[in-house]
Amino acid sequence: MKRLSVVVLCFVFVLCGCGSNKKVKVKTDLLTFGCNVDYNGDKYSFDVKTLENGEMDCLVTAPQTLVGMRCVIGEKKVKIDYMGMEIEKSTNELPFGSAVSLFFAVIKDAKDKPIQNREKEYFVSGKVNGVEYTLNTTDDGIPLSINCEREKIFMEFVKLTLAKASEK
Repeated sequence: MKRLSVVVLCFVFVLCGCGSNKKVKVKTDLLTFGCNVDYNGDKYSFDVKTLENGEMDCLVTAPQTLVGMRCVIGEKKVKIDYMGMEIEKSTNELPFGSAVSLFFAVIKDAKDKPIQNREKEYFVSGKVNGVEYTLNTTDDGIPLSINCEREKIFMEFVKLTLAKASEK
């Protein structure tokens, strides 16, 4: 009888553990991060920090020919500064296939979707402007990479620093 009750209790614990599917979402409150981009075989790297007004400041760190280019990206405009030349454009004027516009579209689309779990791989999938993406995350929602296989774009996030609760 003791064996049967132990087996039944173990079965109940297993069922309860498997059924607890927590609804984790992608964390989009990143303060700073690095991003390595492979865009159709070309490699780019940049450092990003979120400004107090919600804009993102992106500094190109590779390739050498673009090092120092700075983009400040807001919801409605993008300001690009490179070697003393400044350009300001509406975000609507950015080509959608650019890594910058794709990054923002994916984050915006993915942030309200629950993270899926397949064999200890955590991800959110979707489609923005006809581009299919997979956003890979940690189990608690921290973005690790974005993969747009058909467009041959892969972005890997490194040196992530999350906002503290008191800073939100």
